[in-house]
Amino acid sequence: MSNKQHYKSYSRIYYLIWLCIMGFVISIKFLYGDNIANEELLIIKYWYFITSLLYAPVVCFHCSKNGMKYLKNYHYIEWKELKKKIPTFSRNDFVGIDFVFSKDDFNDPNVKILKSDGKKAYALCLLVLISFPIVSIILE
Repeated sequence: MSNKQHYKSYSRIYYLIWLCIMGFVISIKFLYGDNIANEELLIIKYWYFITSLLYAPVVCFHCSKNGMKYLKNYHYIEWKELKKKIPTFSRNDFVGIDFVFSKDDFNDPNVKILKSDGKKAYALCLLVLISFPIVSIILE
């Protein structure tokens, strides 16, 4: 157990990438203003929606994968307990949500960081969903 590596949080990077995507889309509207045709605005909206809809699950999957990998390597018994709740050949993110928001961190600072990253990834997914109507209104 003494050879544990310190886990580095990537949540800031996840949020910065998403803010860059959103900023890019909104800046096009403000830079070009009324010179953009409705068809072009529609393409920009679709690009934002598709990019965000692909990006948010990738972030959640990455956080989930990192967390499960760390638990498997350093907290094998707890990992097995979590895996029992997940059907074979499938993913059950509700088990992940339950774990991320539980209070048990196994007295491991890395697990605390991983759980914090998981919470931030779920928050990012909610922000992306909330941003759709806001960006749509801005691009009108």
